[in-house]
Amino acid sequence: MKLNLICFLLGMSVFTLQLRAENRIISVFSTTQKPAEPAVYELKVAFDSPILPTSRIEIVFPSGYNVSGVTLAASDRLGGVLPVSLRGDTLVIDIRGVSATLLPGEEFDIKLATLLNPIQQTAADKVVVMLKQGNQEIERAESLSAAENNESKKQ
Repeated sequence: MKLNLICFLLGMSVFTLQLRAENRIISVFSTTQKPAEPAVYELKVAFDSPILPTSRIEIVFPSGYNVSGVTLAASDRLGGVLPVSLRGDTLVIDIRGVSATLLPGEEFDIKLATLLNPIQQTAADKVVVMLKQGNQEIERAESLSAAENNESKKQ
């Protein structure tokens, strides 16, 4: 959800503050959690912004995950196999050419094969998914860390 606020300061200056909902939670599933083992990961996320055929999805896994072996990204909702490339430690999924436009709030999936699990996970590890248009980040979502996930189960 985007919210634009117009604030008046001393009755003369006007500025616009744009607040974005950056607390979107993504679901992360994997075929195995075993250390240093290859795994297929599935992410499920919904954004408050539409996903257009000109959008790009960028995914960052915590340090320790080896994403250099990811050769395939697929999505049932986005129309099948998607081109994936690596920019530093960021997986870039190009959805140009996808004919479907997802409306705000529509959940979609992304399956990634094959990541190498870290030798040791930390309780603070989070996966981050960013929706981009050109070079502009439109929205981001992140998974719960193991510590946050355990805390939410207690409540």
